Amino acid sequence: MSTRMLEISQDNRYLSIHRGFIEIKESGDLIGKVPIDDINSIIGSAHGLIYSQSLLMELSKRNIPLVVCNQAFIPVSVLWPLDGHYNQSAKIDNQLDVSLPLKKQLWKSLVSQKIYRQGQTLEALSLPAGAFYQLSKKVSSGDKENLEGQAAKRYWPILLGENFKRYRNGPAPNNLLNYGYIVLRSATARAVVAGGLHPAIGLFHRNKNNPFRLVDDLMEPFRPFIDLLVWKLHLQEGVDELTPEIKSRLVSILSVELESNDFTSSLLNHIQLLVRSLNKSYEDKKVMLQYPNPSLLNLQAILNG
Repeated sequence: MSTRMLEISQDNRYLSIHRGFIEIKESGDLIGKVPIDDINSIIGSAHGLIYSQSLLMELSKRNIPLVVCNQAFIPVSVLWPLDGHYNQSAKIDNQLDVSLPLKKQLWKSLVSQKIYRQGQTLEALSLPAGAFYQLSKKVSSGDKENLEGQAAKRYWPILLGENFKRYRNGPAPNNLLNYGYIVLRSATARAVVAGGLHPAIGLFHRNKNNPFRLVDDLMEPFRPFIDLLVWKLHLQEGVDELTPEIKSRLVSILSVELESNDFTSSLLNHIQLLVRSLNKSYEDKKVMLQYPNPSLLNLQAILNG
């Protein structure tokens, strides 16, 4: 699957589909076209964008998410298909039937992995990491002690400095993190829909206004990979602005090859594998989630890429 993301951030653009190409026009003139087979997702962040009905239908047919963002690159809507998998109804039935204890165990697994990866990210940078490995082992069912939140309070000052505060409308590098998480969220959304699951039926996230609660659950263990790249961009290279080149580098994280126990594959493929293992967990009624298992050398490849 392609890892290419098409972003349209200029006003007065018209996007349509013609003979397998997404055509981009301005004032009726063709200014660019991209093979739709090369596109993993589309991000629209300009107010004056227009999309043809035929393009929207083709995106839905191919499970390609259209992420609508505001000017701060914060998602406000995502287009997803009603029929994204040949056995979708059965998959959603399994989602609805999952017991609360299993939901809590699945969330425990996701949180534990996230905290462990935070530790690995810090260790890859020769920063204090031991507490995170210990915390990852202490996560209880449903994370009732909120170790995820406790880890975050320790993690951000170590990673990005004592003065850094993580909030979406904050100063750089919050903008880099926002965009990186959009990349991750859109890839996870596509994997969820392609896997026949309903993105609104989550495990932990419960915001009634969030139609992508399951997506936000599943992307948690992968966030530290974005954080690692943002550290390199911001602290090592002095990047503050989201230029086209920087956006492209953030998108490239999906292509990074990560080890698992018995194979090496792209981050994008590992996201798809996690969704498939979640389906298996629902079917077998036990935790069977599968994650990448990168070594420190493997993570340092992100820094050297």
